[in-house]
Amino acid sequence: SMNTVLDDNKTLCLNNGERIKLPNTMSMMFEVNDLAVASPATVSRCGMVYLEPVYLPWESVAKSWAEYVMEERFEGSAEVIMGLLNQITDDSLAFVRKECKEHIVTLDIHLTMSFTKLLDSLLRPEYQVTKENWREMLPKYFVFSYFWTIGGNLQDASNKKFDTFARKAIETIVPDFPFENTIFDWKVDPATGKFIHWSELVPEFKYDRNAPFFNLIVPTVDSTRIKYILRAQVDGGNHVLIGGNSGVGKTVIVQDYLDNAGEGYISQTKSFSAQTSARALQAFFEEKLEKIRKNLLGPPSGKVFLFLIDDLNMPLKETYGAQPPIELLRQIINVKDDRNGGFYDLKKIGLFKKIQKTQFLAANAPPGGGRSEVTPRLLRHFHLVNIPNISDASMKTIFLSITSGFLEIFPADFAALAEPIVDGSLEVYASIQKALLPTPTKSHYTFNLRDLAKVIQGLLMVEPKSIADTQQFLRLWTHEASRVFRDRLIDEGDKAWYDEKILAVLQDKFKETWTVEQIEAICFGDFLASVKPAPYVEVDDYKHADKVLQDFAEDYTLNLNKPMDLVFFKDAIQHIGRIARLLRQPRGNALLVGVGGSGRQSLTRLAAYIAEMKCFQIELARGYGVNEFHEDLKSLLMQAGAENKQTVFLFNDTQIIKESFLEDINNLLNAGEVPDLFAADEMNKIVELVRPLAKAAGKLEIKDIIIQHFVQLVRENLHIVLAFSPVGDAFRNRLRMFPSLVNCCTIDWFTPW
Repeated sequence: SMNTVLDDNKTLCLNNGERIKLPNTMSMMFEVNDLAVASPATVSRCGMVYLEPVYLPWESVAKSWAEYVMEERFEGSAEVIMGLLNQITDDSLAFVRKECKEHIVTLDIHLTMSFTKLLDSLLRPEYQVTKENWREMLPKYFVFSYFWTIGGNLQDASNKKFDTFARKAIETIVPDFPFENTIFDWKVDPATGKFIHWSELVPEFKYDRNAPFFNLIVPTVDSTRIKYILRAQVDGGNHVLIGGNSGVGKTVIVQDYLDNAGEGYISQTKSFSAQTSARALQAFFEEKLEKIRKNLLGPPSGKVFLFLIDDLNMPLKETYGAQPPIELLRQIINVKDDRNGGFYDLKKIGLFKKIQKTQFLAANAPPGGGRSEVTPRLLRHFHLVNIPNISDASMKTIFLSITSGFLEIFPADFAALAEPIVDGSLEVYASIQKALLPTPTKSHYTFNLRDLAKVIQGLLMVEPKSIADTQQFLRLWTHEASRVFRDRLIDEGDKAWYDEKILAVLQDKFKETWTVEQIEAICFGDFLASVKPAPYVEVDDYKHADKVLQDFAEDYTLNLNKPMDLVFFKDAIQHIGRIARLLRQPRGNALLVGVGGSGRQSLTRLAAYIAEMKCFQIELARGYGVNEFHEDLKSLLMQAGAENKQTVFLFNDTQIIKESFLEDINNLLNAGEVPDLFAADEMNKIVELVRPLAKAAGKLEIKDIIIQHFVQLVRENLHIVLAFSPVGDAFRNRLRMFPSLVNCCTIDWFTPW
């Protein structure tokens, strides 16, 4: 029908057969990035004007900013800034294009705009730049902004090349720059105007025994400088995209910044997956933003709304290469000031809802493995910063701080174990990353820092009275490493490789000579005690364990009137231990992979019964669809959040009638909520139910804070156990499309009995 509009007779032909003649006064203009999806019939009906980048060089944007923004702030600064930019920019952009690889591909004008925006954010009184001293401070903030924009988006291997180049480029601008370490290790001290090392600003970490493990954030040089740039750019009114490989801490760093952003900001997080739709994203924004007028949405009065979009590049591309959620974001972000961006109302035709005082932070891993390239039309609005892979020294600092803090209440001889345990964990992690690479049949062999953290988290579950000596603590460490790494291995060859590796580490770091049989026999758990909360102890008598589990199975049959006729041989006992281990951890979720009949569901039901948790499963019936699934999720979340009950949600892959079910589960795993699930009246009911719980936790009785507390309770009380079959392509595709299935779950692979 578009081709008939472009014809001389300008007739719009609709699907229902209606024909509408358009007036001669109307003409159509298209502004496109490329002609990849344009048909020859459309192209031949249009006149073409090709605009090359040379017609709008970076100088035009920079000059306009310098003359209209900076000149007004500091008289005479426009000429100085343009002089510095002309001296350094062309050569630097040419070097980056020729010699370096970027984390996300950019255009020259994009990098220059990020450069000017960061410089604009820093040349302010908050950073001690005044009308009196701007001439001394400008060159220093200029080179700092240069490092973190032109060089801030480079891959790890290219950082060294850029470092060498930038040293020569800035020699004349800041002759007294300290050239030890790398150029990225220095920042401007606002008080003195001198360069200081980032390590001087890293806050000291104090281990808090009562804090949940995922709230323990050990500050490092990387996290400190990323948060500094985030604060500068957000205060300057700009958007930031944090890149980096999976597991380097992107979400944790941004979330930590948002939690401490100050009273002028409120924040929300939205995690994208392959199935995220534009409609669901719009519903999320409409739910979180306040309705100021019928055509205007925004934050509460006097605040700025910050949205963190996690996994920005996950949404699938549709037929013509667009990603609808990305296009909706672009529509919101594209314009600001009085012509705010926004979206159209889905019910009232033609009503455009504008969005004001809203900024976006985003995080994504590099494209590939289910992640797409995001259109540069959206990325041009973001300042791109790449977090390098965490160095071994930083990883050791993080985990040694936590382990040493935890071992303080143990007898004195335990303190010496902290360093070898951390070193051993790092060695196993580094080796398994190199040796066991993902393949089509082993697509879940993606090991990242989250797995390393789970090993240390497992150690923190014991109490000093449950550990007799250092040998037993060493057995605990071996057990926890095996639960995280060994349990996801699918064949005997890989398991044999892991066993050899762990034996070598025990010999090297602890001077212990153990056998494979000893390692396989180690089992810790809390499933043998009838008193709750049960201690996490070693299970060394399998006959006794068999008897206790038989008693629990009989109780289960009597109390729930459902037969639980199981034989508890060694493998079954160990699988129950693995499931029970995750049920005792806050935010402990499991992905049990095995063929039907391998005991995944029965063992989960029994483990939930032993832990005194209610096991919830959906019941399929004729006509069961998305609405019925959402009703089941509502009752599940009410139970976990509003009633504050520990709950297990057991979900089987035969229950996936629509892939959107997994999108909702992906959201639950990642954020603890499903957007647009509860209607307004249901939300008010939740607020009333959770109000006393929030008050008891010492939180303010404000609606937003109560809802946040509800989500936090859901995350802590709800344990999602997914029972999937590895047969066919569906399992592999789902892991690729929904990253939380691997990132937020511990995998237990059920091999044939």
